[in-house]
Amino acid sequence: MSTSNDIRFSNDVLVNAERLINRDFNGIYLVLGSHIADLERIEDPTRRQLMSERFIRHFLPKDKVEPYTRKGKEFLARYWEALRMEGCSWLSENGSKYAGQALISGLALAISHLFPAPWNVTGSVLAIIASILIKAGIDVLCDQKQNTPP
Repeated sequence: MSTSNDIRFSNDVLVNAERLINRDFNGIYLVLGSHIADLERIEDPTRRQLMSERFIRHFLPKDKVEPYTRKGKEFLARYWEALRMEGCSWLSENGSKYAGQALISGLALAISHLFPAPWNVTGSVLAIIASILIKAGIDVLCDQKQNTPP
């Protein structure tokens, strides 16, 4: 069984996750969905072309993009209540102590126990989810009425 100590975040993963915070939520869900699809080993020849959100949005037909966005949203929705509670708690205690990549990696480690394998040890997926939580903000995460992801 893997623990959060086994998770490694490459500099590229953290840089890209930090950039995602400035994107719209659908763009982040698109990237998350493509990573989830990779982990599920979905056989899709267009997946090899999904290099970045910009490439996806501008060069692939919408019917090739929407399934990945939907997959990202559905994945996050499954875990939203636990993520919201953990994110609220962790950001309340640590949000002012960290910034940028340190904030992303700290929150990613804090939420890793909420997911089954392989997602609980996949740094890129955890960093993307941490970016979504950071972008949503502490007000959204700590709102008891926020039943669905942004």
